[in-house]
Amino acid sequence: MEDQLRSLVRDVFDFTELTRLCLGVHWKRFSPDQQAQAADAMADLLESTYLGSMKKYENQQVQYGEVVAGERGAVEVRTNVVAGANATPIAYRMRDLGGWKVYDVVIEGVSLVKNYRTQFQEVMLKSSPQELIVKIRERAAASRSAS
Repeated sequence: MEDQLRSLVRDVFDFTELTRLCLGVHWKRFSPDQQAQAADAMADLLESTYLGSMKKYENQQVQYGEVVAGERGAVEVRTNVVAGANATPIAYRMRDLGGWKVYDVVIEGVSLVKNYRTQFQEVMLKSSPQELIVKIRERAAASRSAS
């Protein structure tokens, strides 16, 4: 089942765009090969982090809310994940790239892209692109072993 979820996540998310947005101005410092490696590392990190988190939840319901138009043809699909009396707002920011792909997730008002951009900014001021890729892969491995 986990392999099916990973495949689905890779089909729905645009990890290259997500990684480019997370890196901001530093994206240009990465060679095309390093860009691909960074996107793959981010996919691994997000899969291990969020699929690990999903194992903890049972009997939750997803309520779909409104779809809000954004910049440059993007949309935000708003949802609530409901567990009993608690609802967690999650918004998926998407673009039509020959099929709708997620490039950012906003959980309880916190953007995944902005969160990682802040973290990566600190690393990139002191490290090389390859060192960041290694750090992302290490975080993914740590996340997998913790779940």
